[in-house]
Amino acid sequence: MGVTRGVRLQAMLAWLLVLPFCIPAAHAQDSVGGAVRRLLKSQAPGEKAAAVREIAAANPSPASVADLLTAGLAYEGSVSSGWSVREYRCLDGVSRPWHLYMPATYSAARKCPVFFFLHGGVSRPEVIPPDDFAGMRGTFEDVMERGEFIHVLPETSHGAEWWTDSGAGYLLGIIEALKAEFNVDENRIFVSGFSDGGSGAFYLALFHNTPFAGFIPLNGHIAVADMAGGKQVYLPNLSNKPLRVVNTDLDQLYPAAQVTPFVEKMKEAGARVDYKIYENVRHEFSYAREEIPVMVNFMKNNPRVPHPRRVCIESAAAGPAARCHWARIEELGDPAGGFPFPDFNVVMTQTRVMLGVTIDQQYQGEGVKIMQVMEESPAEKMGMKAGDLIIEADGTEVNDFTGLRSVLGPKKFGDKIRVKVMRGSEAIEMSGEFRQPKPRAAFSRARPAGRLDASAEGNKVDVRTRGVRRYTLFLSRELFDLGSDIEILTNGERSFRDKVRPSLKAMLEAAAEDKDRSMVYWAKIEIEVPPENAESGDF
Repeated sequence: MGVTRGVRLQAMLAWLLVLPFCIPAAHAQDSVGGAVRRLLKSQAPGEKAAAVREIAAANPSPASVADLLTAGLAYEGSVSSGWSVREYRCLDGVSRPWHLYMPATYSAARKCPVFFFLHGGVSRPEVIPPDDFAGMRGTFEDVMERGEFIHVLPETSHGAEWWTDSGAGYLLGIIEALKAEFNVDENRIFVSGFSDGGSGAFYLALFHNTPFAGFIPLNGHIAVADMAGGKQVYLPNLSNKPLRVVNTDLDQLYPAAQVTPFVEKMKEAGARVDYKIYENVRHEFSYAREEIPVMVNFMKNNPRVPHPRRVCIESAAAGPAARCHWARIEELGDPAGGFPFPDFNVVMTQTRVMLGVTIDQQYQGEGVKIMQVMEESPAEKMGMKAGDLIIEADGTEVNDFTGLRSVLGPKKFGDKIRVKVMRGSEAIEMSGEFRQPKPRAAFSRARPAGRLDASAEGNKVDVRTRGVRRYTLFLSRELFDLGSDIEILTNGERSFRDKVRPSLKAMLEAAAEDKDRSMVYWAKIEIEVPPENAESGDF
C-alpha cells in the first residue's frame, strides 16, 4: 500500500514538474492554429499581414504550419441552397454584385468545383439591371445542380472590365471569398463567358491562369486584351492550361473566319485548344443546348494539376503579374538576351472593309451606338468618337446593326461612304474612304518583355529564359525532395546546386497569396541570370 502510494506521489510530482512546460507549448500550437485559420479566412491585405506576423512570432516549425495549411479550414455542415447575391468592392472603388448559386447537393464534407460565367457588354456605365440579369441565372442552373458545381455570375461595368486589373482582381477576390466560406475544390475552378465574357476568359488564361483549371471562351476574341486592355499578349502562356474555344460563322463582331488564324497560332505556341465553330449562328448563345453538355464534360475531364512539371511565362511586366504556379519573373533584362524563343504573333491581312468601331450591343435605342473607335481606322479618320450614334449611312436610315451591315456589306476597298451621327443633340455629317490597310501584327510589342520556360524532372530544373534578369522558383514537397540537392540550369548553365532548408517566411508569403490547400510551398530560390548567360543567345 505504501509502495503504491509512493509511486503515485512520484508520478504526480513528475506530472506537475512537466505541466508548466506543456501548457505553453500546447497554447502556442493552438495560437498558431488559430492564426493560420485567420490567414485562410482573411481577404483584406492588413488582415493577411497581421495573421502572417502572428504565426511568425510563434516561430513554429514549417512542417507543423504546412500540415495546418494542407488541412485548411473546417467548414460548416450545411448551407442554404439556391441563389444569393453578394457584393465586392473593386479596385476602382465601386461595389458590384455577384450572384452565387449553391447546389442542393453541396456538402461541407467534400470539395465542390466552381464554375464562373462572365457576361458581355461590360463597358456600360452601370451594371445590368436586376430584371434583365435574372434571365442569365437560368442558363446553367440545372447543369450546376446535376454536376454539383458552385455557380458564380459576377456583374461588372465600365471601370472593371474583365481585361483590366480591376476586373481580374474582382474575380480573384470572389475566389478568395468562396474559399473562406465553402469547401471549394481548388483544382476544379473553371471560367467561361460570352462575348466580352469570352474575351475575359482569354484574358485570365493569359495573365492569371494559376488558380484556374481551364477556360471556355464563347464568341470572344483573344486580341481584346491588347486592343481594349492595353496588355501585350503572348500566346505561349496558353500552354499552361486547356481551353475549349467556341465561335460562330455569322458573328457580327468576331466571325469564326477572323478568329481561326488566332486559334491556329495558339496551337502552334503549344496551347491545348478544343476548337468548335457553330454554323449559321450570329453573335448569340443560341447553341447553348448543344454546347453546355460539352462544356460540362470538359470541366469533368480537365482537373488542374497543382504542381505541373512544366510552366511557361511570357510578360511585359515582372512580379506578381508574371507568375505561373511555381515560377515567377522578378525582373526583366535585355529583351534580346537569352534563349532565342520565337514570337508567336498573328499577322492580320484585312480582307473586307471595316468601319473600325466597336458597337455597344446593349444599346436599345434607334441607331447604332459606338463604344470604341479603333486607331487609324476609317471611323477615326472621319472623326467619329465613342458615344456617337450612327443614324444614317449613304443616305439610308440606320436603326440597328443589321441596317448598318447592309450598307457596309457590298463595300470594297477604294469605295467611299457618307455617315450621319448624333453627338448629344447635334447631327454631324462626315465622309470617308475604305483604303486597303497594310498587313500588321495583331499584338503590340511596344514594350520589352521576358519569357521563362521551366521544366522539373526529379530535383533538376531546366530553365530557359529570354529578356529575364531575375526569377524565383517556389519549391513544394510534391515536386521536389527537399532532403537532397536541388539543381537549377539556366540556359544550359548551372545556376544553383545545394540543399534548400524549409522557410516559414516563404511558406507564409505563398499561402497568403494562394489560399490553396493543394499548393503549399516550403521554400523558394531566387536566381539572378548571369550577364553573359542572359545576353549571348548562342546555344
